[in-house]
Amino acid sequence: MAKIHHRLKGRKRWDRFHAVTKTLMTGAAVREHQPHTTPVRNTMASTRYYAVDQLNGQIAVLADDEGRSVALPVARLPKGVKKGSVLSIHLDNAGTPSWSSAEIDEDEAKRRTDETERMDKELKDKRSSE
Repeated sequence: MAKIHHRLKGRKRWDRFHAVTKTLMTGAAVREHQPHTTPVRNTMASTRYYAVDQLNGQIAVLADDEGRSVALPVARLPKGVKKGSVLSIHLDNAGTPSWSSAEIDEDEAKRRTDETERMDKELKDKRSSE
């Protein structure tokens, strides 16, 4: 049962990516995917971090910390963006990302890399002690 669910989950991800990419290629508006979550509403402007998940030609797929993903033309992102880059994006009062404010955040990327390495080390230590 778990194997079937895993396959379906992967298929849904591919279908979502394909739909967003097709939307961009036809010139339609960018569509943000928000699985089973309530839209973020802020009373004050704030910042959200997006990691570059994929770069497929002229399309970049970004993922935020809450599991939402969005596909954008690479031209709308800062120069030098690559897979794994962390972008700092300002949100307006309605919680909508302002893509023109995107900046590559090297400090946040380093913090996330260090945290991942720390967690990986903890798991290895735990396995070796069992």
